[in-house]
Amino acid sequence: MSTISRILILDPDDTVISGMDRLSLSWPSSSVGLVRTPEEMRSALMEDDWDAVLYAVGRDRTEQPAVIAALRETRSDLPVVFFSEAGILRQVYEEDERRRQALEMSEMHYKLLADHAADVIWMSDFRMNVTYASPSVFKLRGYTVEETLRQSPAEILAEESYEVAREMLELNIPHGSPDPQKTQEPRVYELYLTRKNAPPVPTETAVTVIYDADNQPVGMLAVSRDITERKRMENELRLREERLRKAQAIAHLGDWEWDSVLNTISCSDEVIRLFGIDESQARNPDTFVNTIHPEDRATFLATLRRAAEQSTTFATDCRIIRPDGVERVLHNEGEGLPPDRDRPRRVLGTVQDITELKHAEAELRRLSHRLLEVQENERRQIASMLDDEAGQSLAVLKLMLNKIAQSPLPGDVLTTIEEAKRIIDGLVNDIRRLSTSLRPSMLDHMGLLPTLEWYFRDVTARTNLRINFEHEGTDSTVHPEVNIAAYRIIQEALTNVVRHAGVGQATVRVEIGRASMSLEIEDRGRGFDPKKVPERASGLSGIVERTRDLGGTTSIRSAPGQGTRIVVSLPLKRRIYRRGVSPRKREAVTPR
Repeated sequence: MSTISRILILDPDDTVISGMDRLSLSWPSSSVGLVRTPEEMRSALMEDDWDAVLYAVGRDRTEQPAVIAALRETRSDLPVVFFSEAGILRQVYEEDERRRQALEMSEMHYKLLADHAADVIWMSDFRMNVTYASPSVFKLRGYTVEETLRQSPAEILAEESYEVAREMLELNIPHGSPDPQKTQEPRVYELYLTRKNAPPVPTETAVTVIYDADNQPVGMLAVSRDITERKRMENELRLREERLRKAQAIAHLGDWEWDSVLNTISCSDEVIRLFGIDESQARNPDTFVNTIHPEDRATFLATLRRAAEQSTTFATDCRIIRPDGVERVLHNEGEGLPPDRDRPRRVLGTVQDITELKHAEAELRRLSHRLLEVQENERRQIASMLDDEAGQSLAVLKLMLNKIAQSPLPGDVLTTIEEAKRIIDGLVNDIRRLSTSLRPSMLDHMGLLPTLEWYFRDVTARTNLRINFEHEGTDSTVHPEVNIAAYRIIQEALTNVVRHAGVGQATVRVEIGRASMSLEIEDRGRGFDPKKVPERASGLSGIVERTRDLGGTTSIRSAPGQGTRIVVSLPLKRRIYRRGVSPRKREAVTPR
């Protein structure tokens, strides 16, 4: 801010001149202009540059509108003082003093700001020679202000940053003449400054061109802020993101977020790779939806909407058909989040490629199915051998003993023969029971329901466990594989009742419909906590495995002191046990 040095005086009645004469004061002629009429003032304002106008209001007050109009038309920005004889000098001096004090206050505020600011404030010419540096430069660089002012730009800036600054000058301030279009706003650069006996320090430096009172560029003003901590955090964040990206790639696992209001999606790179889509289409949810297998699409979308509307969690599998025709199986888990003050309703989720796991599960089911088939065949063969060969051999042995007994023999010999015959009868019964337990032949000839009735009578005779048998429907058209599975499931469940339930009664219900067979085994015994039972214990895993092998479902409900209820549903239309992945095209997996 500058003081008033040139004043134009409009003095119709010589008020100013007479006042200055009385005070014995005078101004240099180069600083004061004197005019008598508004027309002369207008011409003077147009011909020369003045800092203020003093209007000595004369006796004729009708001239005031013309004076004001002339000022508006020529120099509406000039300060104007209306005065009488008594007020002229006081008003001029007071205005000058007020501006001087404002300038001193502004300079004091700037000095306080520059001396105590944590950021470094610089001033330089257009060759980057530093003409001013705030005291905080010592904390930033380890060099004092005096040392900094003696250094060249190449000594202040690290090598790469010096080249960046030179390019900035050549682009925005060619030949020391700032380009107005490129220097109107501050430009921010990341520059490394040298430090005494230490590595360079990263800074965020805002550079702007400064102008003098005549609007001429006189230099550059820069403010540098130490961003060492920010760079450290950025590097750490970048490393974490890189580790996360690698971990996701190894696990074939990606994360995504769906904005249900804007219907936009953001996802990790691994999600884009899993779906095999173009990165430019990754924000459009339809791109992902269209890859979902048509048979799985409606279910998946319903699950997603329910999670968004009810803010619930979900876990579901779905198949996708990628643009290259490869079919994959993905496992999705996520959670719907309610809207808050800053974010709309959205769903966060993860997706993992489990195709190879599904292949392994399918292969495991195939092997399990094959194992059960081999096991049943072995049981059938052993039962046949026991019943046909061992049983017949024992029958022949008994006939031979009967023939010997008809011969004249001493009494003690006859007694021994009778004892041997009783032993043979017992062996025959044991073999028959063992043969039936391994594989009841009547299951193949008479069906499931009659075989179960015989089995229940046998269990009651051996263990005193009374069984209430309820059944509905006919098993005449049931596939033998389903009949065998049902028989083994019930056999295993009743074995558990005898061993663990501690009761004398159980209920078995069999319901055969057109599409499925329902089995229910219930007791009111000791019960147990299903969560605490080992996975391979108590024969439960065999029940679950047989059911799953046929594409059925198993429900086991029990609690200590409340008995046990096992419900199994078996489809009557035989399903392929290799479920889950279409074998038509499989993608080769490259080891990572």
